[in-house]
Amino acid sequence: MGKLPTVVDDGVAVAESGAILAYLADKYPGAGLAPAPTDPRRADYLRWLFFAAGVMEPAFGEKFFKWEVPARQVAWGDFASMERTVTEAVAASPWLLGDRFSAADVYVGSNLHWGVLWKLFPEKGPVADYVERCAARPALKRALKLEERFIAEADAAAR
Repeated sequence: MGKLPTVVDDGVAVAESGAILAYLADKYPGAGLAPAPTDPRRADYLRWLFFAAGVMEPAFGEKFFKWEVPARQVAWGDFASMERTVTEAVAASPWLLGDRFSAADVYVGSNLHWGVLWKLFPEKGPVADYVERCAARPALKRALKLEERFIAEADAAAR
């Protein structure tokens, strides 16, 4: 489909954000980004990975493009239900799995970051606070610096 993002890891191509996160978190368990399959938190972890793609992203489209769709007739329900669900989750604890940051926070946090930027969510309150917690993580800061370098190198190569 020519989709981005795509990651190639040891010759294995993985597309779709949730699949990439699940694949990498499981393949590299030392990073601690996914509960083990036997961990009771695994169900919530998977729920949030699928929630980000299957509920949040289409609900963002609904709100951003002002789609009028009957909530009972679409898989994501509606923006208001998604917003309530995610706000309650991020207000209850620092991360989606309580005190444990996971790959689900990477995905949901990224979506909420864009949601705040696009003014789909309030600029203050539980969602904005969660986005700030995600942005403050040293790993994200390192990743953004790497991204800046890659973009600069690509721009230089294109000239």
